[in-house]
Amino acid sequence: MLGHALAMKAIHGGKAKNDKLDSHKIAGLWRGGMLPQAYVYPPRMRDTRDLLRRRLHLVRKRGQLRAHIAHTCHQYQLPNDVGRHAESPTGDLDASVQKSLAIDLALADHYDPITTTSSAPSSTKRRVTTRRPVAGSDRCRGLGRSSP
Repeated sequence: MLGHALAMKAIHGGKAKNDKLDSHKIAGLWRGGMLPQAYVYPPRMRDTRDLLRRRLHLVRKRGQLRAHIAHTCHQYQLPNDVGRHAESPTGDLDASVQKSLAIDLALADHYDPITTTSSAPSSTKRRVTTRRPVAGSDRCRGLGRSSP
């Protein structure tokens, strides 16, 4: 039997912790039939779970970069689409700010094809993104598929 560590921590919640106290609490939960069980992923779904975790990490990183770009633009009163056009007004900024924006934009552009796909023609100014199906998502209910 595999106990759910976070749920046991919420049940136990005591300040004093050592192996003797922990084993006593776990034994009491088990005897009382209240030991929270952890879910063990089936072996065929573990690859999908790991892939989704990695994608989530990349999406969050991309979001942090975009937020930093937006914050910098707001701080220096620049338009939010700075760096996207050749005539972007970054020439009067400090060199370190320009370098920071350039790095953030390059990294975010690197993450874009990994985390999103564009369904709009390249001539449109507005970017429309759609979710891409993840390999193996047909085995996870509700992942990578839109509802009919």
